Amino acid sequence: MKIDELKTNVGLIKNLELSIGRIVEEKWAEPMGPTPFPGITTLREWDIKLLQRYKPFYLPFCDVCCLCTFGKCDLTGDKRGACGLNMAAQQSRIVLLACCIGAATHTAHARHLVEHLIHKYGRNSPIDVEA
Repeated sequence: MKIDELKTNVGLIKNLELSIGRIVEEKWAEPMGPTPFPGITTLREWDIKLLQRYKPFYLPFCDVCCLCTFGKCDLTGDKRGACGLNMAAQQSRIVLLACCIGAATHTAHARHLVEHLIHKYGRNSPIDVEA
């Protein structure tokens, strides 16, 4: 691929020539750990250890709570909303919503992959998850 000139808000590129011959697979330098697929209890213990060591910090997304029917509540400083919610709880709630959205996205992607496998190999084809 050749590009004579490319102007972007980042910079200017002139006479760019890009050629990909072959892709080299890189091997992971470290050996696989004892639990490559940790269970829920292992992850829970790890989360508890991290929470004991580090206090969670939630960067304020906004200073106003508008997620309930009480209306928009100003949470700046030490103020509380009409329901008693403070800024830390509000930011925790926004982070939880973002995590739920991410989990739903990954679940939808996994479902798409399973549907593709069913379409390609048939509904009764075994799937080996140990390999």
